[in-house]
Amino acid sequence: MSMRIPAKYLHQPFYETSTQYLSPEYEWDEGMKYYPFYADILADNAKIEPPWEMDEYYVPQLISVMRELLEILERYFDNRDRAGARPYMLACISSIYSAVWWMNHLPVPPVEQLTKDCAELDVVPYNFKDRVSFFMQQPDQYHVYTQLDTVVTEIEKLHAVMMLKRKRDNT
Repeated sequence: MSMRIPAKYLHQPFYETSTQYLSPEYEWDEGMKYYPFYADILADNAKIEPPWEMDEYYVPQLISVMRELLEILERYFDNRDRAGARPYMLACISSIYSAVWWMNHLPVPPVEQLTKDCAELDVVPYNFKDRVSFFMQQPDQYHVYTQLDTVVTEIEKLHAVMMLKRKRDNT
């Protein structure tokens, strides 16, 4: 059974426009390692609850996925294998987008609007708009990898602060 990829994700560098379907063979978190925006695609196809409505559950798991991706990427870059790193770089970049939008309780917008729409978010890593523009220019570069590592750490901290504030406000 295959699942339609919504048109809003069918853009370079994440997907070729000729790729219309994918097979939902993975749990959402495992699939995020192989398919950009996998959890968002599952939610759009009503296969999982919308992650942006349950950030306290989904974002920490997504951070773990991004950490695993960064470990994989380290091996590729240690071997100077940019081509091998590329799909994992795209998975990590899309996971960063997903995490940031989910922390703002929003679904990821269409890919062509990502850079523009991030300026309107309340919770974002420092200088996020410029960084994501940089990520998209050459997503398989080592310098992008080092920035991804920094942004994942910032997302982790931002989410922890959000959870502390939410806990404080609920007591």
